[in-house]
Amino acid sequence: MNKIDFINKEYEARVMVSEKEYLDLLRHYSKCRCPKRKIINTNTYFDYENLFLTKNHMVLRTRSISENEYELTLKIKGEDSDLELNHILSKEEYEKMREKIIIPQSNVLDKLKELKIDLSKLVLLTDLTTERMEIEYNSWLSPSVFYIPTTTGETEARVTVKGNIYTAEGTEQFYALDLDLLGNVTEKIRTASAGVSAEIENGHLTVSATAAGDGERLILT
Repeated sequence: MNKIDFINKEYEARVMVSEKEYLDLLRHYSKCRCPKRKIINTNTYFDYENLFLTKNHMVLRTRSISENEYELTLKIKGEDSDLELNHILSKEEYEKMREKIIIPQSNVLDKLKELKIDLSKLVLLTDLTTERMEIEYNSWLSPSVFYIPTTTGETEARVTVKGNIYTAEGTEQFYALDLDLLGNVTEKIRTASAGVSAEIENGHLTVSATAAGDGERLILT
């Protein structure tokens, strides 16, 4: 894999909202001091005329991110997550995809061949321009991954975060934290990891871990 190919395993949750709810959300988060940015993308979708890819839970698209930034993506839906293969396109490759559906050598092309997709049957279905707002509403809650030292012999460690904390006025504590979700994650950690136990009480998460071997580090994220 070269530097312009990359693969993601995507866990995505979506909620349908009405136009009013959408505008209410924009107004609400416009008051938040957290980082935000507006993104406009033009997506072009490809499939067989009989929508073979769609029927088999696949999406093949190009995306114009900016005047000089383009991307080719193949998404394959899985049981618990989606496999996403991406390839950064040059402007020339992007135009060839739109005009002649010529897929450049890439991880996307390799996967399509592996799946025995007939490239000659691909057609340009539609273009879709989207405008979305990305809001880092929980950036203050998990600003980084912390290495917790275990060489001092202490049984407890405290991590202090310094710097800018982005929250909405009057909602500083657990502003973006879903306690039910955190409880589910805590239970998953407890049941899935024999050497790790986790408890949540009154908004505090306590984790105990036993290293399986020398040289192991505890990373909480």
